[in-house]
Amino acid sequence: MDLYDILTERFNVNFTKAVESFQPVNTRKHEAELLEYKENHPSMMIERITYDKIGIIEYTVGIARGDRFKYRVVLNVFILNNMNINSESRGENIPSI
Repeated sequence: MDLYDILTERFNVNFTKAVESFQPVNTRKHEAELLEYKENHPSMMIERITYDKIGIIEYTVGIARGDRFKYRVVLNVFILNNMNINSESRGENIPSI
């Protein structure tokens, strides 16, 4: 059982959307040590903000090694057919699910 299952089943949290951002960065010393990677080498910073109907329910930031990073998206046909696209102040299109 993962975190989302626990929040949904035990605490009746209903997730409404998640916004994930990817940004290339150089690996800092402490990150390089933890990742067994070289300092100042390319990495990917991954930031996620997850919402329920009231507000933010989760905020995470992670670092992935640049030589092992793989980005995968699975798009559900039902979700694609029912998306509402909201334009944010930065001009990004972020789907609301």
